[in-house]
Amino acid sequence: AGVIAAAGIYALRNNVNRLQQDHDNAELIANSISQLEHISTAQQPHTNMVMISNQTDIKQLKAFLADRNICISGTRWVLHRDVSQADVAAIIDACEAYNSQA
Repeated sequence: AGVIAAAGIYALRNNVNRLQQDHDNAELIANSISQLEHISTAQQPHTNMVMISNQTDIKQLKAFLADRNICISGTRWVLHRDVSQADVAAIIDACEAYNSQA
């Protein structure tokens, strides 16, 4: 229990303020996607997660993004400290490219 508690204490002391960046990145992606015809979000994010609508052809989108070295596992995209601003820009660009060819 102490090891898990130590990780939690570290996260509270060092990552809470940084978490806002992940929330902002999720909002940026969701706002960009909301302008597209062939990809849509299920709801506006309130956290660091972007929920892709079930109306989106996720299999086709997943394959398209994989060709651009962007790996998604499904309709819930979770932003975290290892996702940079450059990564966010690449995701948005790839989604716009997908939308153009769909």
